[in-house]
Amino acid sequence: MHYFHVFVRQEGDANLRVLARDLEEQEITRQIVKPYRRGTSIVHGKTIIPIASLRELRICKTDAIFEQAYSTAHAAHSKDMDELNQGGGVFFVSAGPGYDDMAESFENVTDRFLRGKEPADAGRPSLFVSVSAVVGGRRAGRAGVFSRVEVIPRNSI
Repeated sequence: MHYFHVFVRQEGDANLRVLARDLEEQEITRQIVKPYRRGTSIVHGKTIIPIASLRELRICKTDAIFEQAYSTAHAAHSKDMDELNQGGGVFFVSAGPGYDDMAESFENVTDRFLRGKEPADAGRPSLFVSVSAVVGGRRAGRAGVFSRVEVIPRNSI
């Protein structure tokens, strides 16, 4: 059996973080792919991720549940550190692999689920604004959804 794990990096995040782990293929489609395609927020548990805030979304696959796969990757990382430290002179210390390392060591299957599936309007969030101006001593206004609002300074009119 295969297990799928979702890593995300949002605007302002320096590193990837785990959004979901140990999902089945149907759960990935329902919880991640469909909202992504619609351009709506991804909701998993108590976490809500607006698509427009995503800078990276990575879907990875393992043959073991996340904790076992992490333990295996952590053991490999520790072995690598031990080998580096056998040379003497310089001693490297590491807390272990982070989520960026996990996402790199697991099989990346993001293209399998998202290839050619750009989120609907994710890069252009709509703004609901109210625009009003005084024209000839009377107030004229309009409210609605705009994809672009341009502000013109008073002294340039």
